[in-house]
Amino acid sequence: MSMHASVVSRTETLFDGECSAVVVPASSGQLGILPGHEPLIGVLGKGTLKITTGTDELMFEIGDGIFSVDDDLVTIACQSGKAA
Repeated sequence: MSMHASVVSRTETLFDGECSAVVVPASSGQLGILPGHEPLIGVLGKGTLKITTGTDELMFEIGDGIFSVDDDLVTIACQSGKAA
């Protein structure tokens, strides 16, 4: 199974594609998201965002923002972000 993730900062799209797992730096700690996750809206903290695509793991340093999960679509909007 897979899901679609979209990660955008104020100035650019950092990632937009299919993935098998996402770990977000939520304001209360790390949160793992897999396909079939219940709908959720949350607040991002500063930290490392990890996206698993097949055998690759992409990492981004992001800062503050929001995220949502709905029907295997993960949307992350952050104030700042860059590849780690």
